[in-house]
Amino acid sequence: IKPRKHRSFTLDNRNKQKFDGHWASLDFGGNQLLNTVYPDGAPQFLLTHPEKSFEVNINFAEYSFGFGSYVGIVTGLGLNFNDYKFKNPYTIQRDENGVIQPIKIDDEGLKLTKLSTGYITAPLMLEFQIPGNHGQDRMYIAAGLIGGLKIGEHTKTKIDDVKAKNKTDHAIAPLRWGYTARAGFNDFGIYATYYNTGLFEKGKGPETTPFTVGVTLAF
Repeated sequence: IKPRKHRSFTLDNRNKQKFDGHWASLDFGGNQLLNTVYPDGAPQFLLTHPEKSFEVNINFAEYSFGFGSYVGIVTGLGLNFNDYKFKNPYTIQRDENGVIQPIKIDDEGLKLTKLSTGYITAPLMLEFQIPGNHGQDRMYIAAGLIGGLKIGEHTKTKIDDVKAKNKTDHAIAPLRWGYTARAGFNDFGIYATYYNTGLFEKGKGPETTPFTVGVTLAF
């Protein structure tokens, strides 16, 4: 009697996973304003404290479209909040022509002056994954475009213990787009975003480019 042949199953077959991207996450990063060009004679009122200017992203919706188990397109939606804390004693305000002007704060009690913005964001990224132990652990790298729709903006100052917030229009670009990249292992990673659109509406303020580098925790 011949022995029965048994079907063989590899660990890769048993643990093969559907492609799942890495956009849904909580991000925390540091903000910079790059390549700033001021009008002639204007002070450098957009210089920021790099160690105090932060970004928080809540990327709450993700859609992944796999070409296989390890390559795919990733998109979704998120909420983006940025703080730019100014190094010099200035805040900003629009003049009668709608152009941003620096307002110097001559007060020794000045403790804080900053600009805050909020956007709804949406990426379109191509992601590659490298399987690790039995296909369960994965390294990933993703890159592509990101767009944003402004949902809010304000400036804030703090002199001694008195806080003041100005929620009027500061000519922040209502729409923006740029480039973004992410890399990491499993649920933890790093990311960077560079916006091709300037911080302000065209011709309404200094030319300056937002840039962020940070860490991300997927959920």
